[in-house]
Amino acid sequence: SFDLGFYAADLCLKAMLNHPQKAAFLEAINVFWMSYFRIAEYPKAADVERDTLSDFGILLLALVAGRAPVVEADDDFRDITYRICQSLMFTELEKIEDITEFINRTLIDG
Repeated sequence: SFDLGFYAADLCLKAMLNHPQKAAFLEAINVFWMSYFRIAEYPKAADVERDTLSDFGILLLALVAGRAPVVEADDDFRDITYRICQSLMFTELEKIEDITEFINRTLIDG
């Protein structure tokens, strides 16, 4: 779940930093995520998907506010990142399309 969560977090950060390409980056998360779990043929794949959502949020937080953040973030950017991360870690949404739509709306609404 770490690799998929890291990939999703990286693409999400790119969407947050590059508004003109935001939709493309969020759709890339959807496509990769759904492709991965479509071929996942192991016990408890659904549990792994749930854990991956949590990893996604934690890894996104680490990219922005960890010991070695990859971007210099102002307070507004950090605040919106924190809201997205908290939602990812504690969400009851189950479909990645719903998650990326939530992220998109959060980025639009600020």
